Formats: sequence, C-alpha cells, structure tokens
Amino acid sequence: ALSENSIYFVNASDQRIYQQQFGTTTPVAITESGPRFADLIIDSVNHRLIAVCEQHDETTEPENYLVGISLAAGNMQITPLARGADFYAYPRISPAGKSLCWIEWNHPNMPWDSTQLWQADIHNHCLENKRLIAGGDGLEAIFQPQWSPDNRLYYVSDRNNWWNIYSADHGVIVDMPA
Repeated sequence: ALSENSIYFVNASDQRIYQQQFGTTTPVAITESGPRFADLIIDSVNHRLIAVCEQHDETTEPENYLVGISLAAGNMQITPLARGADFYAYPRISPAGKSLCWIEWNHPNMPWDSTQLWQADIHNHCLENKRLIAGGDGLEAIFQPQWSPDNRLYYVSDRNNWWNIYSADHGVIVDMPA
C-alpha cells in the first residue's frame, strides 16, 4: 500500500508489516510477529492501515478477520473491525473515506463458489451499519469490489452464471449495460 511518503508491505519471511519511507533504505516493522496480514489499504482519514489478518493457534483452525492498524508513531495498536466469517478479502475504502466494503465467505465454500459483499459506514475508527450488498444465497460468487470516484460501488458477480460487472447504489443492485 502506498501513502504520500511511504510504502507498506508484508515481509514473506516473518509475515510482519513493514513501512519504508521514500528516500530511505531500511524498512521498519510496524507489527509484531504472530499474526499474518494481506490485502493492505490505507485509511488516510483515520491514519491507519486496514488489512486482512490471519491469527494462528495450534489447537484450532486459523481465524481470519479485518483489522485496523494504527499508523501513529509508537502506537502499534491492531483493532478488529469485522469478524465471524471464515475468510475475508478485498477491503476497499470509498473515496470519501466514509464507507468500507469487503468480501467474506465460509466453509465449505471456496471464493469462486459463494461469497458475500458487505458494506459498512466508518465512524470513530469503527464499522457501523454493516449491511449485505450482494451474495449470501450460496449460488453467487463476487470479487473485485471497487469504488468509483463518485463513491459508487462496483463489483464482479456470476449471479447469472456469467461474470458481469454490477453496481450497488444505496443498496440497490444495478446491472451494467452490455
């Protein structure tokens, strides 16, 4: 993920998130060892990263959830934002910085079988008003959600057995013209 003056990345050897400021040669770890991270995005309004986190425990299956990771100096606070599903992917913040969308799914489904597109309002560093936008019937797979510059949510779905682009405008799903 890129900010105005840094790049943030996950180092494969230790799965920690590192920040490397432009013009420097040495990255700095901003998370501790243990959790694994993916799909980093910058929430510039709340001065944090949002990421998919995977926490391993030797006695149970790994837990996946969405987290906010503070970018304040000396404050490596990791805050869970959404949890409860088996898997998460594609967290995306609206251009206005007021909404977050993501994809989630559960066993035994794979992401090409059945996923759900969720959206929530960002308020005081938390997610509020979480709502299902599409999917959830066990028959639809969704991927690549993306916000347009005017804050309209677009995504790809196989709801009609073909991969097509759809948009969600205030919770109403709109087919894109062919």
